Amino acid sequence: MLAAIGAAPVEADPFFHLTFQNVFPADVYAALHEHLPADDAYEELRHRDALRPDGSSARLHLILTPQSLARLPEPIRAFWTPIHPALSAPEVKTALFARHYPALFRRFGKNLKTLEVEPRISLIRDLAGYRIGIHQDIREKVITTQFYLPKDESRAHIGTVFYRKIEASIPGTRASKDETENRL
Repeated sequence: MLAAIGAAPVEADPFFHLTFQNVFPADVYAALHEHLPADDAYEELRHRDALRPDGSSARLHLILTPQSLARLPEPIRAFWTPIHPALSAPEVKTALFARHYPALFRRFGKNLKTLEVEPRISLIRDLAGYRIGIHQDIREKVITTQFYLPKDESRAHIGTVFYRKIEASIPGTRASKDETENRL
């Protein structure tokens, strides 16, 4: 993980971010898929973009805590139990903060040195019918890191898309919605 963070290209447009690819060795990646919990281990993540017509959620999440891990069947629990401490290790935080330093310093200034953060490691499963509109992340989050885990390249078109707001060319006017959304 530390090597992937250190090698990830840094982009500042449309906002400061890193892009990871092939973070996990092939055998680890395959093991991730073999040990994904069944749907009933997850809880519904309820927000307006995830609601289906029947009222159920098309997005499920499993926050990896000792309590949630304890409810998993043995081979799956044994696999995921060391994941939380590995991803939330102080060295990972230090590496992520170092790579995001310019953006974090702009946001927090000298308070960055004393900023306390608590990692939240989750598995998210999006089901048929899930969609999410253009949005910003919530301010309470300091760094969001996502790993998509497709089984193959058939879903390469699915994932996070970054948008950039395009300012209107005439001062004092607003561009139309289509003009303000520019898919990267």
